[in-house]
Order: sequence, then C-alpha cells, then structure tokens
Amino acid sequence: GAVESFIGECDVGIDWGGQRKSQTVVTISHLTDDGVIRRLYHHAYPVKGDGEILDDLKSLRKRFNIQRIIVDECPEGDHLNTQMVNLGWNVVGMIFAKDKVRKYGEFRSLLNKGKIKSYNDSELQSQMKALMSRQGVERTKIQPPPGYGDDYVDSFLLSTYFYISDDAGFKIWDWDD
Repeated sequence: GAVESFIGECDVGIDWGGQRKSQTVVTISHLTDDGVIRRLYHHAYPVKGDGEILDDLKSLRKRFNIQRIIVDECPEGDHLNTQMVNLGWNVVGMIFAKDKVRKYGEFRSLLNKGKIKSYNDSELQSQMKALMSRQGVERTKIQPPPGYGDDYVDSFLLSTYFYISDDAGFKIWDWDD
C-alpha cells in the first residue's frame, strides 16, 4: 500500500480539481536507483474540498524528502501555485494541455516495460483503463469517457514528470533495451 513517510528523494504531482466534478489529487512518486518509478502516496480531495491542501503539503514535506512539486498550470490552481512559490517551495508548472499527449505516450511506454509501479488502487486502475486516445480535429486528445475521471492518473503523471523527461536533463532513457 501507500507509505506515510519516505527518506529518498521524491516528487509531488498536483492535479487541481474543478468546481463541478473533478477532484484535486496529490501524488508522490520516487525514482529508484534501478530506474523504476514508484508511486508512494496519494490523496484525493472531495470536489471543492481542497481548502486544507497547504497544511497537508507542509505535513507531507516533513515526512517525505520532496524535491519538486509539479502542478498543472490552470486557472483553478493559480492562487495555490503562487502561495507555494511564496513559501519558497520548488514549484514547477506544466501546461498540461500542451504536454499531455506526449507525456502519456512516454508514461504508457514505461508502464508497459514494468518501469512504473503503484500499490494497488482500484480508482487509479479504473481511470487508467477508461482513458482513451481520441484523434481530434487539430490534435490527439487523451480524455476519459463520460462518467469517468482522470484526476488520479493526471496527478500520478505529473509526479513522474522529471523522471520520464529527457528534455529536463534528468534521466536519459535508452529506448532500445
């Protein structure tokens, strides 16, 4: 299952919820020495119920060795993103709409190679199975079918952002092995 503390370096991903149906989800992941990304922890807030998130993050920062907080840069998160930056935290914004398709491709590839692991989580599993890639008029869209969310998956993906990214100079993957 999830762990309550961890001394190794890890990153946090925050997918901000909306006003109607999407939840705010916080996920913490760690890159192991042998190149496996492990999901360590997550917390989902009820819709419009993330008022305590800064206090929760302060607590998580004491229990986990958090290096970066990767957030979805969206209007819903602007205020809290700014507050975290003002606290001196290392906050990295990802414009999700722009990067999502490419990041999901990399994420799925690593998942299929057994390089991304999570503890058992039925909500994450059902969201991952439900996600679909749809070719839109101008670009491919990855979105859940009606009645499903993608907050758990998006938060997990955000938490792995620097672990699967070659452009950050963080980790270069050899796709041939």
